[in-house]
Amino acid sequence: MMKTKAQSHKMIVTVLVILISCFFVNTVNCNPQGNNTRKQQERAILVNSVDDERGFIFLKKKLHDQNDVIIYSVNQQGLADYGVSESMGQAMEYAALRKDRQYFDLLAAQTDKYYLDRAGYYYWKINAENYAGEQISALVDDLRIFKAYYLAAQNNMGDYSKQLAYVSESIYKFDSDGKYLYDFYDDRSQQKADYVSLFYLDMNSIDMLKA
Repeated sequence: MMKTKAQSHKMIVTVLVILISCFFVNTVNCNPQGNNTRKQQERAILVNSVDDERGFIFLKKKLHDQNDVIIYSVNQQGLADYGVSESMGQAMEYAALRKDRQYFDLLAAQTDKYYLDRAGYYYWKINAENYAGEQISALVDDLRIFKAYYLAAQNNMGDYSKQLAYVSESIYKFDSDGKYLYDFYDDRSQQKADYVSLFYLDMNSIDMLKA
């Protein structure tokens, strides 16, 4: 009898967990980079034109170094020890939302110049002094760069089909089957991760990648 009650109680708890999970999945936006957020960003850029313009000027004048690479730190109030490709990708995404082709193309060119390895992957970070890249990629950074190109193409800012194809190929480049995502590729050992972290998976970007 006690065992039966325990089993019954366990089943009730399990059902409640499933119901609560379903409720949250259907009511909470679990994709912070989804279309709703993108529309909110676009509206903010248009509506808050004064604040947006101030932020844009701050980005270009305060966070760039002499080679237009974003490696400054607000907290340190100066040059950081390293720059990350995710920052470049995020700034590219911002330029795409602003439909600022000149700034977008500048960032894209500098990203390729300083972060793109000859082997066909993007360094996740570079040294701030000599721009030497750490020979490891990161999926989350690659997806950010891909998303920026995709948005720029969607906003009719230019023909970025070659760049989209190249970045999408680099994301799968070191997978022998050419169809699985993985956290990183380490060029020093020439090995890729055999796993992918859930928090790396921006589903909106993956939908774009699929398209």
